[in-house]
Formats: sequence, C-alpha cells, structure tokens
Amino acid sequence: MDTDQVKYFMDENMPPSVAQQLKASGIDVSSVHELKIFSKDDPPLLELATDLNRVICTRDADYVRMARAGIQHAGIVFFEKGQRDIGYIVRSLRNIADQRTSTEMRNLVEFR
Repeated sequence: MDTDQVKYFMDENMPPSVAQQLKASGIDVSSVHELKIFSKDDPPLLELATDLNRVICTRDADYVRMARAGIQHAGIVFFEKGQRDIGYIVRSLRNIADQRTSTEMRNLVEFR
C-alpha cells in the first residue's frame, strides 16, 4: 500500500454511506460516526484529522474559515450542503484519492 495515499476523515455532516462506499473501494476512511465522537467542536476535529494525516471531508464552512485563517491541516474537501448527492461525493473523493497524494493535499482546500 502506498504510504502517501490520501486517507479521509468524515465529519458528522457527511452521510455514513459515503465512508462505507469508499471503504468498499479500498480507500482508507475514518469518521466521527465510526469513532462515536459526535458534537465535538470543529477545531479539535480538524486537529485530530491533521494528527492522523487524514483529509477532512465536510459540508461545514467553518473548516474553510479555519484554513483561510492559516490553521495547518492535512487537507479539506468541502461540499456545499444540499448541493451534491452521495454518488457525486463518493466519485469526487475517489477521484481525489486516485489523482493526489497525502503530501499534495496538505493545507489544500478542494471545493466540490
């Protein structure tokens, strides 16, 4: 397995089925649902994802604001609320994992 492969962390705004479908594709995914860490504030979740070298996937614009404020992170993929169906989200995240490395994602915000 490529040690620089993109790994994801889903916040509580992402449907659990996204993580399930990505895992079925062989992509390394963790989520607040899986870890049962609901209702955590966004800064500690971003810090956790960064410590784990996982790109956070979210529909929460607070993460984009933190990135713009200069907070370091392992990468953020932002989907607007209500704008994308689950199939689109899964395809987008598969494409990112196929086209980028975790090093390339560091401090990058992808808008989808």
